[in-house]
Amino acid sequence: MVLLPFLLQAVGWTLKQGDDRTKRLAVGTYVLINALLLILIAFKTEHAYYVWLAPIWLAGYLFLRARVRHSENEPLSCARTRDAALG
Repeated sequence: MVLLPFLLQAVGWTLKQGDDRTKRLAVGTYVLINALLLILIAFKTEHAYYVWLAPIWLAGYLFLRARVRHSENEPLSCARTRDAALG
């Protein structure tokens, strides 16, 4: 639940971008992760087996953040401030 705002932001970035390859990669990865989760749920695994989920969502978010170009309508000063704050 904590990562949900970041996932929604990554979805927004992906939908804004015109690159179909990135969109297909993001959707395919999302479907694969959810399929793995359904398998774990179907076999009624213990909660300890879900520890991999948060790092995977974080890695996907960071990948999309690096891959997707931000909107060209964003003012240059805001982009510089944001990038400086994020490192």
